[in-house]
Amino acid sequence: MILFVVDEGKERYHGRAVRASILAHTCLMQGLEVSFVCANQDVYDCLIRGGSSRVHLTDESRLVTDSALARPSLLVWDGDRPLTRDEVMLLHQHDALVIEFDASDGKSYADEVVNGFEPTLRNALGHQYRLAGPGYFVVDKCFINAKEWRRASSFVHNGPDLFICFHGTESDELLQSTLEILAEIPACRSVQIRAMTGVDGKRGRAIQRNFSSFKNLQVYAEANAALAAQLMRFSRLGIISFGSTLVEAIAAELPVLLINSTEADEERAAEVLKGVFAGVGKTFGYSSQIDWDAFRRELACLLERPREIERMQIAAHRLVDGQGAQRIARYIHTYLENRSRRHGSLSLQDASLQDAALSLSPSWVRGKEPQNIIPLSR
Repeated sequence: MILFVVDEGKERYHGRAVRASILAHTCLMQGLEVSFVCANQDVYDCLIRGGSSRVHLTDESRLVTDSALARPSLLVWDGDRPLTRDEVMLLHQHDALVIEFDASDGKSYADEVVNGFEPTLRNALGHQYRLAGPGYFVVDKCFINAKEWRRASSFVHNGPDLFICFHGTESDELLQSTLEILAEIPACRSVQIRAMTGVDGKRGRAIQRNFSSFKNLQVYAEANAALAAQLMRFSRLGIISFGSTLVEAIAAELPVLLINSTEADEERAAEVLKGVFAGVGKTFGYSSQIDWDAFRRELACLLERPREIERMQIAAHRLVDGQGAQRIARYIHTYLENRSRRHGSLSLQDASLQDAALSLSPSWVRGKEPQNIIPLSR
């Protein structure tokens, strides 16, 4: 059994839950058994809406211990923090291989790390990880479809339409500050602006009313990946923050200007835009340290010179091909096949012992089938 542990921390946007669901669905397509553990009711609900049926909700302090008691063959950790050495040792004691998402500081103790932003990555003991590099980004297929639609469509942009998307605790403030700057740029008054934000629908409508001077502003609240991809395919430039939205935008070949909520995100954005995503955009700071003057000049310049946007789009060409989940699932499938050959099939006595161990593990909750299920992969 593959166990996905998802912890979003304080974020309101469930990028990790969506990513885990996409990878889990890909593993299911290869005949593998998957389950989830999370410590947040909203994340639990997101996984259930995504079609997952075996989801266990526990306390944050018990994420690792509950996972170990479930005795998975392989654990995929997609958490707000990296696993500690002692936690990895505990999981190893329960015979679980550990794969961790996003570790980038060379201090991970997991057996394998998935990180598309790092071309090469080593663990705390010097071992080079295999699932590193842009080929291992996990992204919803709808963003690849958005790119292909734009290429194949006869749709012609009348102007450099803008897509704006912020998530997290400061999404409201970032969106309002950005719209205030856009209001100062004459060319933006006639441009189509499609904005997504993590606030609720009522707050989204209030923001739209506050900026009624824009002729073509539409604010979408609590939108899903399918809508985000649709908005991206009709836009030519994105104004976003660092995170999963950046990967989605590059998958859709949408050039970007970045405004970030934290200093850590700004540092990571600057590194990525000089590395694996070189040439696709620029970043302008974080929270109270945003260089709005530079942002205003850059945006005004791009609106006047659409050829510059085209060059950025060319730089984004095929950087994210949408096959990351398939590559990771094949790695997992191969590992489990080799493990099965090494250990052989379980004897009846071994199977009874395993069943007894599982009976001591957390009670896995089968979620109710929702009326409207968001597809795991499009």
